[in-house]
Amino acid sequence: MGRVNEFDLFCQNKSDEGRKRLARVRDLILSSAPQVEEGRVHFFLVYHLGGGAVAKLHLDAREQPNITFAVGSELTDPSSYLRAPVSCER
Repeated sequence: MGRVNEFDLFCQNKSDEGRKRLARVRDLILSSAPQVEEGRVHFFLVYHLGGGAVAKLHLDAREQPNITFAVGSELTDPSSYLRAPVSCER
């Protein structure tokens, strides 16, 4: 029997559609930062870089992928994936 990876374990009780949605975001994460390590903590896939957790991924109640960055302001972003429109109102 082959070894099951963290993603497969995480997706055991997910729908096929939920798994496909997660896989798309996971593939983006892993292709953008191939040096990250993936693990599971409770209801999240957690991505570690240099010993610290940098992001967590899960499905929300509508089975939409949700990613949370733990230290987003400190991440390098050479491909501008994290860039968003900024507006400041005072």
